[in-house]
Amino acid sequence: MKIRSYLILFFLFFCSFSPVSHAAPLLSRNDVGYEVKVLQQMLIEHGFSLKVTGLFNQATEQALCQFQKQNNLPATGKTDRTVWHLLEGDKVITPQPIKSPPKTTQLKTPLNTNHLSKNTQLANDKTKISPTKTTNKIKISSPPKKISTKPTSAETKHLAMLQRITRLREANAPESKPFVSPHIIPGLINTARQYLGVPYVYGGTTPQGFDCSGFVEYVFKKHDITLPRTADIQYDLGEKKAVPQLSTGDLVFFATDGEGISHCGIYLGDGSFIHASSSRGIRVDKLDNVYWKKFFITGKHIVNGHVAPIHVANLPPKSTTPKHPDKQVKDKEKIKKSSHPTSVSPQSPFIIVKRPKHPKFIIE
Repeated sequence: MKIRSYLILFFLFFCSFSPVSHAAPLLSRNDVGYEVKVLQQMLIEHGFSLKVTGLFNQATEQALCQFQKQNNLPATGKTDRTVWHLLEGDKVITPQPIKSPPKTTQLKTPLNTNHLSKNTQLANDKTKISPTKTTNKIKISSPPKKISTKPTSAETKHLAMLQRITRLREANAPESKPFVSPHIIPGLINTARQYLGVPYVYGGTTPQGFDCSGFVEYVFKKHDITLPRTADIQYDLGEKKAVPQLSTGDLVFFATDGEGISHCGIYLGDGSFIHASSSRGIRVDKLDNVYWKKFFITGKHIVNGHVAPIHVANLPPKSTTPKHPDKQVKDKEKIKKSSHPTSVSPQSPFIIVKRPKHPKFIIE
């Protein structure tokens, strides 16, 4: 029995030095790299609908939070060693300590069994203490899968796209002299502000729906300035300037496809610009936004002078909660009272009712 116990202890000592763990990368929002690619592939294998992009975006964070909730983990949206083990299908089990078997009791002086009968000796033999068998089985987790360090085709394409964007930023752009008067810029920005919330329509050039260059062309045309129709040709206008040197009313350009100029907007000052977003329509965004910063190429100075920044805020989200019926009745009563204001003449005790020349519709 002692030899058996020694063999079990030696086996556990040997397993404690076996390579059963590997480095688990700690990933969080906006991380980019091959590890993010592997994380997205594992989440897809667990039934989450994702696109393997190599960028730790909002969709990846939401899927990871759901996975953590399903496995009774804190929904942090970040990876750690436990999350990696669960994604790979391994269960980390802590081995329980082995209880040594109880020793058999031995008598120091032998019993004199000569006076006992055979039946009594057989009963004593049956009641001898025997070592108990340990039933606790030790489960050792299998070694985790090794992650290949070779870049995939998707990661290679992503790196190539970033290199093309860098070359576009450093390349010499076509230039022309500024031609827009600074006096019309406040009115031009006010015109652009009126179309906040208009949906994005590919190829759209009307208030029913705009694309990026169609919106820029439409706003400038309202002030008798004709611009080219597409963003890549609008890029030929003005002088290439860094962001601190831009004026309100200048144009900003992006390469969202990684190939060339494919998006544009109107600069508002203080790092903001108004444009037609393909996902949210006409809105205001920041140039230092995580997404737009990655694809921003340069600004083109077309205003013949400098105009101070003009603040434009996005429309508030539409409220879906209906008004309480009592509040609607009170609002109607307020409208009825305000539509017929009364005043008291200082020379007459009678009440004079003042009616508007062109009465508006009264909500009943």
